Amino acid sequence: MPGDAPRIEPATEPAPLIEHLFVSKRFGRPLGTTATLARNPELLLAFDGLGLHFVRSGLVPAREREVIILRIAWRTRSIYEFGVHTILGKQAGLRDEEIRRIGSRLVEENWSEKDLALLKMTDEIWAEDFVSDSTWAQLEKEWVAAELIELVVMAGFYRLAGTFLNTMRVPQEAGVPGWPE
Repeated sequence: MPGDAPRIEPATEPAPLIEHLFVSKRFGRPLGTTATLARNPELLLAFDGLGLHFVRSGLVPAREREVIILRIAWRTRSIYEFGVHTILGKQAGLRDEEIRRIGSRLVEENWSEKDLALLKMTDEIWAEDFVSDSTWAQLEKEWVAAELIELVVMAGFYRLAGTFLNTMRVPQEAGVPGWPE
C-alpha cells in the first residue's frame, strides 16, 4: 500500500511526446502520477486528456467535481489523491468541515440534496459499479443527460486513478495534506 517504496520509479526525463505534460502548472513540478505514467507516454497522453477534460471543459462545476473526486479518493483509500484534491477542493470552494465529512462515513444530515446525491452516487459506484434507481432519480432533479454521463465517467475515472496510485505506491506529494483529522 502507499507508504512503501514505489513499484515503478517515476521518470525523471520525459519523452518528447509528453514533455508539455511533465510539469504541473498548479504545483510547478511533475506530480507523481504524471512522472509514473510517463513510463508509458501514450497512456499518459490518454489518461491526462480525460482528466484535463473534467477540469478544463467539463460540464460539472469545480466544487461538485471535487466532492466526487474526494469521496472516491477516500473510498479507494488513495491518500495521494485525497491530499492533492483537498487543495483543489478548497480552491473550488469546499470548506475544511465539508472535506472532513467527505472523508468519513456518510451521515446524511448537513448535506444539500445535490451534494448528498453526488456522495451516494460515488459510494454506489465504488461499492456496486452501479447507481441505484433512487439515487439516479435524485441526480436527475439537478443534472441533464450530458452532465449525468460526465458524473458517472468522472467517478469511474478517479476510481481508476486511486487504484493506479495505490498499486504503484506513488508517494504522497511533499507539502500536500493527508487524511482529514
